[in-house]
Amino acid sequence: MTRVEQNGTGVTYSGTWYPNNLAGHSGSSAVLAADKGSRATFSFNGTAVNWIAYRDEWSGIANVYLDGTLKGQVDTYATPSKAQAQVYSISGLASGSHTLAIEATGTKGAASGGAWVWVDAFDVASASGSTPPAVTTTPVAGGTSVTSSGDQALAVGSAVVNGAGAAAPSGIAIFSYRSNGVLVSEAGVPASRSLRRGRIYAEVNGPVNTGVAIANPNDSQAHVSFFFTDANGTNTATGTVTLAAHGQLARFLDQSPYNGPRPLNGTFTFTSDVPVSAIAIRGLTNERSEFLITTLPVADLDQTTPATIYFPHFADGGGWTTQFILVNSSDATATGTIRFFAQGTAGSTANPLNVNIAGQAVNSTTYSIPARSSQKFVTQGNYSTVQAGSAQVTPDGSNSAPVGVAIFSNKQGGVTVSEAGVPSSELGTAFRLYVESDNGGIRSGIAVTNPSNADAQVQFELSRLDGTSTGFTGSVVVPAHGQRALFLDEVPGITALPNPFKGIVRIHAANNTNIAVVGLRGHVNERGEFLVTTTQPSNESQSTASSLVFPHVVDGGGYTTQFILFSGTSGEPASGALNLFSQSGGGLTFNLK
Repeated sequence: MTRVEQNGTGVTYSGTWYPNNLAGHSGSSAVLAADKGSRATFSFNGTAVNWIAYRDEWSGIANVYLDGTLKGQVDTYATPSKAQAQVYSISGLASGSHTLAIEATGTKGAASGGAWVWVDAFDVASASGSTPPAVTTTPVAGGTSVTSSGDQALAVGSAVVNGAGAAAPSGIAIFSYRSNGVLVSEAGVPASRSLRRGRIYAEVNGPVNTGVAIANPNDSQAHVSFFFTDANGTNTATGTVTLAAHGQLARFLDQSPYNGPRPLNGTFTFTSDVPVSAIAIRGLTNERSEFLITTLPVADLDQTTPATIYFPHFADGGGWTTQFILVNSSDATATGTIRFFAQGTAGSTANPLNVNIAGQAVNSTTYSIPARSSQKFVTQGNYSTVQAGSAQVTPDGSNSAPVGVAIFSNKQGGVTVSEAGVPSSELGTAFRLYVESDNGGIRSGIAVTNPSNADAQVQFELSRLDGTSTGFTGSVVVPAHGQRALFLDEVPGITALPNPFKGIVRIHAANNTNIAVVGLRGHVNERGEFLVTTTQPSNESQSTASSLVFPHVVDGGGYTTQFILFSGTSGEPASGALNLFSQSGGGLTFNLK
């Protein structure tokens, strides 16, 4: 089924309807009406349709019409309340155009405290082989950075990056979310390759929820099956969903159609009959009731490795804590060891770094992850000053390495003001990373870890987005098994970084020493709080792809998306096209500037 939001194409209203913005709604928004005769009409082309709505103790009775004929009344009252409930469903329709109308009657059942009728979204099953509407395409001449305006009702979908030739440029999208005019969260999503089987860390508990977005970049439908696995390795809820050609689905895991258990601590696994792109988004409602977002990596179950993986940066103490989350991509128990290293001093090997986990000070800890499940280790952050360093995860024997993320959080005055996820990475000899600075409070940082047994002289070469050199170069020494984390304008040789600036920094070590890298984007918000998100570099050794996908893009309702496209390897162009698709597979319009 394809989800169409309450403000999407084909939905019209008469009478008096009120908007309601809550994170639990599909797309974080819905509308409601209580006046008799207020009507929402959805025009669609398909063979089945579901009405999705919020139900609670103040909900009333609605008339439901299909193609102008009254089909009956629905009492939407429920206790306890339920978001994104499937209130009405009909299937077996003749392929073609239809209308579904929801009309408030102004009446209620005896137990209800009100007569409110909600419209959150509609799910549509379309006939296979239907042709999607024309796509919205933005040409890209040379590397670029463009940002959506955020001046529309919430619009959600996906984007495909195509190259000017046989290869597509690399890309990253940065979501920003503002509440009451204040920036409260940012998250970076790399343009990714498609896959058929994926696994994601899943947590739904208290203030934490996990959302999954799956995009279908193909010209045909995608049939996706999924299941949940708990912390003990037991598979639980299962389901299937069909995505329209070029369509997208983005839901929290406890919402339809996923309908995962709550509480949940484990994994979500999906399989598609055609390649799709996916991303997981962790949402934390903080102590101020603000919604903080962090992206989580997707484990490609067809691309496992027995090699050691690395977290180039984590922080502990001075208000910071880090959660190390490991996902087992295999069908057997995965075992191994996590080791923590200090930043170290040039000329000597970095020391192991003690962190407090589960009440014990350790510089390493073993893991044992049940098949298909996950395991989490949390630092307690009880040091008075900040400790920064790196971590490496080494699997036992021929075990596959887990796919992981290190989520570091900062609390100020008892309020979590920032969370950022560092995905586990493999080593490389050269990387390219998008960097930015401006007078509005954005600074780009870089964390580099050196797992070798000797110092590494790491070089930085700064270019503009179109690939032309700025003439700025610099270097730092990263100790053996050590780490360096610094802002770009702190690198010797680049301290006179232009401001404002948007460009690419190439990072490589002398003598082709293997290193691991992550970008750290700092942004001071309107309250003077320091927010951090991570940005992923492009590994110059990776093969090119004819197209890449942003599985989730969003604009409006407090959200904006910044798109950055650039040449990530010597074989990639900096030019191409950014193609925006709605959740139903049609064109999606963002005002990009």
